Amino acid sequence: MENLSIEILTELKPENEEDIRQLVLALTKDASVEYSPDYLRKIINNPDYVAITAFDGNKIVGVLILITYLLIEGERKGWIEGLVVSENYRGQGIGRKLVEKAIEKAKGMGLKSLNLTSREERIAANKLYQKMGFTKYETNVYRIKF
Repeated sequence: MENLSIEILTELKPENEEDIRQLVLALTKDASVEYSPDYLRKIINNPDYVAITAFDGNKIVGVLILITYLLIEGERKGWIEGLVVSENYRGQGIGRKLVEKAIEKAKGMGLKSLNLTSREERIAANKLYQKMGFTKYETNVYRIKF
């Protein structure tokens, strides 16, 4: 891991397209999900999204998407989505480094808070978020699918 770097992704290079596809597949665990490099390029080019990546040399081994949004009151908040680390790299602190970079970026952008969700069965991830200062809220989450 001596070649590990955490970077904000500003360009998706063709040689990293398969890295990202594998991470998306690991995140969703659904082979029917269609991954498109062009879709990630739209995220990278959207000013409300920040793609934070972990590189081992030239290979992307982790990714996190920081989404920012403006509330009607004028306050800007953030949401962490799609945090995933390649299976062979888990347990080495890469997820923590990605979240630390997201927190640093959120503070630098003047965000007032940063939110995320995590399934209850992801015990290690939930412990990590709490150690990093995230507070678990008891709330009802509602969703409607179309």
